[in-house]
Amino acid sequence: MGGSAGRTYVSLIDSGVKFRGWEGNVLDEAGFFSLLKEAGVNYVRIRVWNNPYADAEKKQGYGAGNCDVEKAARMGKWATDAGLKAMIDFHYSDFWADPGRQVKPKAWKDYTAEQKATAVGIFTREILNTIIAAGTDVGMVQVGNETTTAVCGETDWA
Repeated sequence: MGGSAGRTYVSLIDSGVKFRGWEGNVLDEAGFFSLLKEAGVNYVRIRVWNNPYADAEKKQGYGAGNCDVEKAARMGKWATDAGLKAMIDFHYSDFWADPGRQVKPKAWKDYTAEQKATAVGIFTREILNTIIAAGTDVGMVQVGNETTTAVCGETDWA
């Protein structure tokens, strides 16, 4: 659900963006997913970051996406209610993960590779269970994002 600025749907609506339907009417939060379904979309990709906030207390994000488990669960439920499936994309980072940037999350900064492996398993299960419990039809999971060079800051694949 990213755009050219890398924002997710919830961060856009939280900042005041309004989406309109075929007739120009303003859609409610869930209405956007019904519009996607009407247009022939069958899956949505929902990115999840570990702690995407520079200031977690104020929910002040780094400036893109800012999709935590709560936002992912909201979008997943809206998508499911509209008849869509969700693909959950775990970045295993607090910010964007791509081939040139695989930064370990703040909470795991002092972890060894073994500790991070355990944390990834726990995090994945907990987030998936939360998203599914919220009513999301999870059809696929993407483990890591663009992991050709690293995962969570680890470059030694062994």
